[in-house]
Parts: sequence; C-alpha cells; structure tokens
Amino acid sequence: MADFPLSKEIILDKAEEVLRRFGPAKANLLDVARALNVSHAAIYKYYSSKTALRDAVTERWLDRITEPMNAIISLNLPPEVKLFQLVEHLIKSKQQSSLADPEMFATYATLASEAREVLELHLTHIVDLLTLTIEHGITAGTFNGIEPRETAQAILIATSRFHHPSHAQDWLNPEIHYSFNVVWNLLMKGLTQRS
Repeated sequence: MADFPLSKEIILDKAEEVLRRFGPAKANLLDVARALNVSHAAIYKYYSSKTALRDAVTERWLDRITEPMNAIISLNLPPEVKLFQLVEHLIKSKQQSSLADPEMFATYATLASEAREVLELHLTHIVDLLTLTIEHGITAGTFNGIEPRETAQAILIATSRFHHPSHAQDWLNPEIHYSFNVVWNLLMKGLTQRS
C-alpha cells in the first residue's frame, strides 16, 4: 500500500501519467490505483467513477488555461487591450500546449470532448470574462452599444480556429498569426464602429 497520504491532487497527477502511458481509450481507474500502489476502493473515496476522474483531469487542465485569464480581468487596462489579452492568452495557452506535448494535448482534447458538462462550464466562464470586459468597454465609451454577452459568444466563435483543439493542425501553418490579425481587426471594427 502507498506510504503517503492520498489526496485528489496526487490522484490527478498519477491519472495524467497513466493517461500519457496508455491513452484515454485504454487508461482506467484500476491502472491509476496500481500506479499509486493503492486499492481501487481508495480511489473511489475521492472519485466515484472513471468518468468522474477523467472529468476532474479535464477540469484541472482547463483551469490551468483560465486561471491567468482571471488575473488579466483584474488588471487596470483599457478594455480593448484587456479583451485582446484574454483572447490572446486563450490562443497561446492551447497552441503552446499542443506544440510542447502533442500527445498529451490530444489526450486532453479527447477528454474535454467527452466531459461536456465540464467543457460547458469552461466555455461559460470564458464568455463571462469576455462579457465583463465588453461591458466595461461600453461604459468607458470604447465599444459601441452592442449586446455584451452575444458579442462575447461571437468573439469566442469567430476565434475558434485559433484555440479549438480540432484546429490544432492549422496552428502549424506560419500564416496562422496573420489570419488571426485579420479576424481580430474585423472584430474590433465591429466593436468600435459608431452608427
């Protein structure tokens, strides 16, 4: 048996190692228990099922992406700069993860596609941050009187080619940064244009 106290973090760390070794299709709760040298019942005290454990791994990965975005929102920046930094961070974090460890990124992407509730909460949180920034921009007179939440959702959709895992192959194209700038400039024209 394990000679250390078990915790959710320790289990999640080991689950990531197991996922890296076996892949999402083959890795299971018993593999994690074996790797920790504990019974599968010990894992069940923390996670009620394989799905619950996989959802927790996914949630932690997505939280690593959004935590810096939470810090950006508190910065005293002009709204257009803050909005850009939020979207830029989302893009860079996914693209860097994909380049640094493509196999694990593919595993996370697979898990995220299966963890619909976790993914939905992640996307809602991002839309909330974008909405807050757009509202600030409207109040400051930087952005026109658009509907903030709908606009935030539109920005997320319009930039999805640059941060959605299904487009990871596109990120290898050297023209991807130029493409993003074209899309972003168009979005900013729409946000700042006066009727």
